[in-house]
Order: sequence, then structure tokens, then C-alpha cells
Amino acid sequence: MSFDLEGQRFVITGAGRGIGKAIGERFAELGARVSAWDLNLAEIASDPAFEHSVQVDVTDEASVTKGIEASLGSLGGLEGLIASAG
Repeated sequence: MSFDLEGQRFVITGAGRGIGKAIGERFAELGARVSAWDLNLAEIASDPAFEHSVQVDVTDEASVTKGIEASLGSLGGLEGLIASAG
């Protein structure tokens, strides 16, 4: 099975480790532009697969709003969201 994600823009929550990190890195390998969200900014900011990184607490509405605004500002839009936090 193959996917054409070239140029597609995604937010990946929980991108600092585990499934979220693996999905984000794989999407980037397939050409997607990834905005990584995690509580631990250091874990995502140093990963070259992620075009954009934002510290977000998905349990806090204001933090999510900030993350959405930052991701849209950086990527110029979104095609999808992978919710892997928690």
C-alpha cells in the first residue's frame, strides 16, 4: 500500500515519542509537511522530520487554540490531524 502525501499538511499530537512520533516521521518521509505537537517541546523541536513544532497541552483549550493558530500560520492550512496524545 502506498500513499501520496507530498505537500499535504498535518498536525500530529503526541509527536514526542511512541506512535505519534513514528506517524509524524513516516508522514514526513512520504512528503507531508508536519506540525508536531507535544507537551515536551525539546523532544519535537530537535527532530528534523518535523517542519514545525509547538508545545501544546491538548487538555487545555487555550493551549490548543494557540497550537492551531501557530500551525496554520506556519503551514498555511491543514489537510489533516492525527490525534495521538495521551
